[in-house]
Amino acid sequence: MTEHRNILVDRKYFKIIQIKEGDKYIKKLEEIKDSVKVGDKILVQIRVKNNFELEYFMLEDWKVPGLEVINEISEHGNNLFNYTHKENRDSKYSFFTTTFNTGEKIFSYIAYAQIPGNYNIKPAIASLMYYPDINGVSKFEKIKILE
Repeated sequence: MTEHRNILVDRKYFKIIQIKEGDKYIKKLEEIKDSVKVGDKILVQIRVKNNFELEYFMLEDWKVPGLEVINEISEHGNNLFNYTHKENRDSKYSFFTTTFNTGEKIFSYIAYAQIPGNYNIKPAIASLMYYPDINGVSKFEKIKILE
Protein backbone atom coordinates (compact mmCIF):
# COMPACT_ATOMS: atom_id res chain seq x y z
CA MET A 1 0.00 0.00 0.00
CA THR A 2 1.46 3.36 -1.01
CA GLU A 3 0.75 6.67 0.68
CA HIS A 4 -0.71 9.37 -1.55
CA ARG A 5 1.67 12.33 -1.19
CA ASN A 6 0.05 15.11 -3.18
CA ILE A 7 -0.61 18.55 -1.74
CA LEU A 8 -3.98 20.23 -2.42
CA VAL A 9 -3.78 23.89 -3.47
CA ASP A 10 -6.76 26.22 -3.95
CA ARG A 11 -6.36 29.92 -4.77
CA LYS A 12 -9.15 32.50 -4.65
CA TYR A 13 -9.32 36.22 -5.30
CA PHE A 14 -11.56 38.52 -3.25
CA LYS A 15 -12.38 42.19 -3.77
CA ILE A 16 -12.02 44.12 -0.50
CA ILE A 17 -15.01 46.43 -0.08
CA GLN A 18 -15.47 49.06 2.63
CA ILE A 19 -19.06 49.53 3.74
CA LYS A 20 -20.16 52.31 6.08
CA GLU A 21 -22.22 51.04 9.00
CA GLY A 22 -23.12 53.90 11.30
CA ASP A 23 -19.93 55.74 12.26
CA LYS A 24 -17.59 52.93 11.19
CA TYR A 25 -16.33 51.46 7.95
CA ILE A 26 -16.35 47.67 7.83
CA LYS A 27 -14.32 45.63 5.35
CA LYS A 28 -16.18 42.91 3.46
CA LEU A 29 -14.89 40.34 0.99
CA GLU A 30 -16.58 39.62 -2.32
CA GLU A 31 -15.24 36.70 -4.37
CA ILE A 32 -14.09 37.78 -7.83
CA LYS A 33 -15.66 35.76 -10.63
CA ASP A 34 -14.28 37.44 -13.76
CA SER A 35 -13.43 41.15 -13.55
CA VAL A 36 -12.31 44.02 -11.29
CA LYS A 37 -11.71 47.74 -11.83
CA VAL A 38 -8.45 49.68 -11.72
CA GLY A 39 -7.83 50.73 -8.11
CA ASP A 40 -9.71 47.82 -6.52
CA LYS A 41 -7.96 46.19 -3.57
CA ILE A 42 -7.75 42.44 -3.90
CA LEU A 43 -7.10 39.71 -1.35
CA VAL A 44 -5.21 36.78 -2.82
CA GLN A 45 -5.85 33.74 -0.63
CA ILE A 46 -4.15 30.38 -1.15
CA ARG A 47 -5.28 27.36 0.87
CA VAL A 48 -2.83 24.49 1.14
CA LYS A 49 -3.97 21.15 2.55
CA ASN A 50 -1.89 18.05 3.17
CA ASN A 51 -2.38 14.73 4.96
CA PHE A 52 1.22 14.16 6.06
CA GLU A 53 4.04 16.07 7.75
CA LEU A 54 6.10 18.25 5.38
CA GLU A 55 9.64 19.54 5.72
CA TYR A 56 11.19 22.35 3.68
CA PHE A 57 7.91 23.43 2.15
CA MET A 58 7.68 26.12 -0.56
CA LEU A 59 4.65 27.90 -2.04
CA GLU A 60 5.12 30.00 -5.19
CA ASP A 61 2.36 32.18 -6.58
CA TRP A 62 2.97 33.82 -9.97
CA LYS A 63 1.93 37.44 -10.05
CA VAL A 64 -0.74 38.73 -12.39
CA PRO A 65 0.85 41.41 -14.62
CA GLY A 66 -2.00 43.90 -14.01
CA LEU A 67 -1.88 43.57 -10.21
CA GLU A 68 0.64 45.13 -7.82
CA VAL A 69 1.30 43.61 -4.38
CA ILE A 70 0.84 46.27 -1.70
CA ASN A 71 0.79 44.26 1.53
CA GLU A 72 2.10 40.77 2.08
CA ILE A 73 0.33 40.37 5.43
CA SER A 74 -3.44 40.22 5.34
CA GLU A 75 -5.85 40.53 8.24
CA HIS A 76 -8.34 38.50 6.17
CA GLY A 77 -6.35 35.27 6.12
CA ASN A 78 -4.98 32.90 8.71
CA ASN A 79 -1.59 34.58 9.06
CA LEU A 80 -1.08 33.14 12.53
CA PHE A 81 0.77 30.37 10.69
CA ASN A 82 4.42 31.28 11.04
CA TYR A 83 6.28 30.78 7.81
CA THR A 84 10.05 30.88 7.97
CA HIS A 85 10.63 33.24 5.08
CA LYS A 86 8.73 35.06 2.33
CA GLU A 87 9.93 36.78 -0.82
CA ASN A 88 8.19 39.36 -2.98
CA ARG A 89 9.96 38.95 -6.32
CA ASP A 90 9.25 40.66 -9.64
CA SER A 91 7.36 37.70 -11.11
CA LYS A 92 6.15 35.69 -8.10
CA TYR A 93 5.43 35.71 -4.41
CA SER A 94 7.03 32.88 -2.41
CA PHE A 95 6.54 31.49 1.09
CA PHE A 96 8.97 29.05 2.73
CA THR A 97 8.84 27.03 5.94
CA THR A 98 11.00 24.30 7.43
CA THR A 99 8.03 22.38 8.89
CA PHE A 100 4.38 22.18 7.86
CA ASN A 101 2.17 19.98 10.03
CA THR A 102 -0.74 17.93 8.73
CA GLY A 103 -3.83 19.96 7.91
CA GLU A 104 -4.78 23.16 6.15
CA LYS A 105 -2.94 26.50 6.13
CA ILE A 106 -3.92 29.77 4.47
CA PHE A 107 -1.37 32.06 2.84
CA SER A 108 -2.53 35.49 1.72
CA TYR A 109 -1.48 38.91 0.56
CA ILE A 110 -3.15 42.06 -0.73
CA ALA A 111 -2.75 43.56 -4.20
CA TYR A 112 -4.47 46.28 -6.18
CA ALA A 113 -5.63 46.37 -9.78
CA GLN A 114 -3.28 48.66 -11.65
CA ILE A 115 -3.31 48.09 -15.42
CA PRO A 116 -6.45 47.41 -17.51
CA GLY A 117 -6.49 44.31 -19.67
CA ASN A 118 -7.23 40.58 -19.92
CA TYR A 119 -4.77 38.40 -18.01
CA ASN A 120 -4.03 34.72 -17.67
CA ILE A 121 -3.05 33.64 -14.18
CA LYS A 122 -0.49 30.87 -13.83
CA PRO A 123 -1.22 28.24 -11.20
CA ALA A 124 0.25 28.53 -7.70
CA ILE A 125 2.72 25.71 -6.97
CA ALA A 126 3.27 24.08 -3.58
CA SER A 127 6.15 21.64 -3.27
CA LEU A 128 8.96 20.39 -1.11
CA MET A 129 12.27 22.09 -1.87
CA TYR A 130 14.30 18.88 -1.89
CA TYR A 131 11.58 16.54 -3.21
CA PRO A 132 9.79 18.55 -5.91
CA ASP A 133 7.84 15.48 -7.08
CA ILE A 134 5.76 15.92 -3.89
CA ASN A 135 3.66 18.88 -4.97
CA GLY A 136 0.31 20.46 -5.66
CA VAL A 137 -0.88 22.97 -8.22
CA SER A 138 -3.87 25.31 -8.22
CA LYS A 139 -5.99 25.72 -11.32
CA PHE A 140 -5.23 28.01 -14.27
CA GLU A 141 -7.39 31.17 -14.15
CA LYS A 142 -8.21 34.36 -16.06
CA ILE A 143 -9.08 37.87 -14.88
CA LYS A 144 -10.17 41.07 -16.59
CA ILE A 145 -9.18 44.47 -15.20
CA LEU A 146 -11.49 47.27 -16.37
CA GLU A 147 -10.83 51.03 -16.36
